[in-house]
Amino acid sequence: MHIVWAILRVTLLGLQTETGSNRQALEVRCAAVDLEACYSLALDFYYGDSVEWPPEEGATRELDLAAQFFNLACEGGHAEGCESLARMYAEGEGVSSDPARAVELFSRACQLDATAGCIKLGNIYRDGHQVTRDLPQAASLYQRACDANETMGCGHLADMYADRPDFARDLGRAITLYRKECDSNQGPGSGHGCMALGRMYEEGVGLEKDLGAAAQLYEKACEGTYIPSCLPLARMLDDGRGVPQDRERATLLFKWLCDVGGYKEACQR
Repeated sequence: MHIVWAILRVTLLGLQTETGSNRQALEVRCAAVDLEACYSLALDFYYGDSVEWPPEEGATRELDLAAQFFNLACEGGHAEGCESLARMYAEGEGVSSDPARAVELFSRACQLDATAGCIKLGNIYRDGHQVTRDLPQAASLYQRACDANETMGCGHLADMYADRPDFARDLGRAITLYRKECDSNQGPGSGHGCMALGRMYEEGVGLEKDLGAAAQLYEKACEGTYIPSCLPLARMLDDGRGVPQDRERATLLFKWLCDVGGYKEACQR
């Protein structure tokens, strides 16, 4: 490890003449084994001059250096550094694609309490991607994330209880988990849970049919920028089901969804 940090210091000395003062400050702190500074420096190289996520096409980025500093942060026990590097190996972004290395790093990130790493690893075990499919292990990883209030984990686990024929069906458990996700108000992610509950109310599956409750949940999810929920809301507004009919608003939603792309039905309305 001492050799690694010595090499790092040489690397940073070569970079300091090319960067601004903020990056130079991070470089000094990183060379002094400040893991948060190394992680911030990695993010700086990863995003480059991009101001969006995902980084826009054509942005000037230095992915090889990003991977190097994510790795240094991870080696020092920085959970998000491990998770970020795992994504790069999983997607072959700036490094050669290495699914086995990605699994190893997601596992380490999860052990270090990076809940996003637990969810990514859960997805891998759920889908059997580069590992033997293991639904109980996937469920355990989603539960770990959910217990840490990463409610996307709650939603993924709820999907398994509600929808997978090869997993123990438990609609009551799914409803509880969807409610936790919906009530979290964690941006678009919580909309997944709200939409799922809305669908259950609309169809009378696991819950007593209640079109008004369904419309309210679709509305909440759509206002929270969970785009898929805007389509069933538009349908209900157009038909006057569960809400007063409002074809003008329905038309605006259908047009917006058509412009977003991927919603053929909206374009046909």
